[in-house]
Amino acid sequence: MHIQFTDEAGKLLDGLMADSGRSVLRLEYDTDDCGCGVHGVPLMRLDDKTDPADMHVESDRYTVVMNGEQSLFFRKNMTVEVFKGAFRLKSDEGILNPVISVKQVKEKAEVL
Repeated sequence: MHIQFTDEAGKLLDGLMADSGRSVLRLEYDTDDCGCGVHGVPLMRLDDKTDPADMHVESDRYTVVMNGEQSLFFRKNMTVEVFKGAFRLKSDEGILNPVISVKQVKEKAEVL
């Protein structure tokens, strides 16, 4: 699995990381308030550490991790871009999440 970041997304994320003091980007499949474990949305959140159970995602800029059990909700190759002031996660197959707010990224990740 690989994720790349546009220059604009990298600049925005660099600022968020500097402000928060957290340098790990965690991909999550958020199912809160979605009804069940298969209905949810892919998110990104900043974290300050990795967990031994984390799956590492290849990245052109950052340390990116995720819970390996959630990998089926993501794609082999993904891109993060900025669209209307928010992050957008997409792949060659389409958009995985059109709006990941800066606030969502800044929220502390919870390791599952």
